[in-house]
Amino acid sequence: MKEFRVKLKKVGSGFMIRLPKMISDRFRFRDGDEIKISILAPVPSEQGDLWKKPPEEITSVSLTLSEDTHSLNMYNRIYIPAKLRFFFPPAGVDFILRTNVGNLTTHLTSDGFIKKNIFRWFSFNGPLEAGDNLDFIEEQGTPHKYRMVLQKQLMANVTDKPEKK
Repeated sequence: MKEFRVKLKKVGSGFMIRLPKMISDRFRFRDGDEIKISILAPVPSEQGDLWKKPPEEITSVSLTLSEDTHSLNMYNRIYIPAKLRFFFPPAGVDFILRTNVGNLTTHLTSDGFIKKNIFRWFSFNGPLEAGDNLDFIEEQGTPHKYRMVLQKQLMANVTDKPEKK
């Protein structure tokens, strides 16, 4: 095995690897060819500090929705941030979400959304708002089965006091 250096180039939200011309000519690479790469760089230490316990011991995660809920409601989808995706099966692998409208068979997309079969849940639970909380709890004893609980944020500015005459 021969080691050589490559340069990383940021493209959009990902990185491209640029191979030296001498290497690509020698191996006659073409568009779409696959190569095997070993990463020797150390894992950043902050990655291990994301959770207080090992990921395999975590049985629930909680997600507080940010201000950007327009596209979630418009397209009936739930965005799972990258740091919480470890909790679910890999992208494209179906799992069951137990919800207040029944069991939904769904999966994570490659860009981190839950959107398959979720329309009925959105119809019943109304629009999501900033500050709403989604809890995902792993069902013990059954692989790929989770409970999803929505906790709506109470509106602080609304009062039900009748007007004085």
